Amino acid sequence: MAQSFVSTLRDPSLFVEKSYIDGQWISSTSTFNITNPATETLIGTCPESTMDDLNHAIRAASNAFPTWRALSGRQRGRILRKLFDLLVENKIDLGRIITAENGKAKADAEGEVLFSASFFEWFAEEAPRVYGDVIPHSNATFILWMVLISFYC
Repeated sequence: MAQSFVSTLRDPSLFVEKSYIDGQWISSTSTFNITNPATETLIGTCPESTMDDLNHAIRAASNAFPTWRALSGRQRGRILRKLFDLLVENKIDLGRIITAENGKAKADAEGEVLFSASFFEWFAEEAPRVYGDVIPHSNATFILWMVLISFYC
């Protein structure tokens, strides 16, 4: 890790040089350098994931899906809202990382973070309205079923 760059961040824990798979940070035996395009100084390293890493991530996502699917729209919305809040809370540091790795202007980089956050906000607000054919009830033992009947047929 390039200490000089990380020391510019308010929260250095945001700068992790590992892959996040199945709830754990995974080191890689192979990495590549990330350099600042303006100064050519080392920012850090990025893991080169293998096919095994990819398959592990796919299995983990597949195994986690039934738990996610069982959550209500409101519960999913809270999780997405937390991601929105974290992006906004850390926009300065995330913007610094974007600027350092690809040379974007500070305002553009922070704008990119906020733009990304806006998607989490949108879907967090929409999540409670994910009805499908069954409308969720506040009591998990009840199911509301909506049937549309046209009297014009």
